[in-house]
Amino acid sequence: MENHKIKSVTIGIPITNLEEGINWYRKLFPNQKELIPMEGIWEISVTSSVWLQLFESDTKEISSRSINLETNNIELSHDFIKSLNVKVGKIEEVPETVKYFEFTDPFGNNFSFVQVLNQ
Repeated sequence: MENHKIKSVTIGIPITNLEEGINWYRKLFPNQKELIPMEGIWEISVTSSVWLQLFESDTKEISSRSINLETNNIELSHDFIKSLNVKVGKIEEVPETVKYFEFTDPFGNNFSFVQVLNQ
C-alpha cells in the first residue's frame, strides 16, 4: 500500500457575490497566484500548498467554522485587516503560547490570525 500523503489543501468559502469576493480577497492576499478552474469558481494561493476557493452561494448563513492564518507579526496583520474595513476583534494572548485575533470577511466567514510565541 502506498503512503498516504496530502499534497495540498483547498478550502471552499461560500460568498454571496463572486466579483465582490474576488476584489476583497485580492486585497487580503495581494500578488498571489489565481485560478479559475471552472465558471463560477475562483481560487487563490495562500501558501505553496494551501488554496482558498470562492464560490457563490444563495445562503446568507454566517459560517461557524474558522480558518486560521499564521503570521510572524500579529500587530502588523491586525493593522492590515483593520484597513480592509471589516469586523475585527482585539488581539488576545495565551501567555507563552499564541497571540491571535479574529475577523469576519464581508460575507460572514470567520477567520483568525495567529502568531505562535517562543518559536
